[in-house]
Amino acid sequence: MQKKDPSKIIQIDSIQESDRSNFIQQLLNENFRLRQIIDEVTNKLAIQQELMQELRDEIATLKGLKHKPTPP
Repeated sequence: MQKKDPSKIIQIDSIQESDRSNFIQQLLNENFRLRQIIDEVTNKLAIQQELMQELRDEIATLKGLKHKPTPP
């Protein structure tokens, strides 16, 4: 994880009170978008892991080996 450059950290006190709600809404929107991206990537990773296990099982079958049992 990268360290934040202290000169780039925004101090809430430095934002005019009239602009704070807009700034906070932008942060909330960005946070929501990032959470959506994390969910999408997590789902894709799970699908890829499942596919990789299926391919390993198929390779094992073709080699005449036993594959891992599929959990219920």
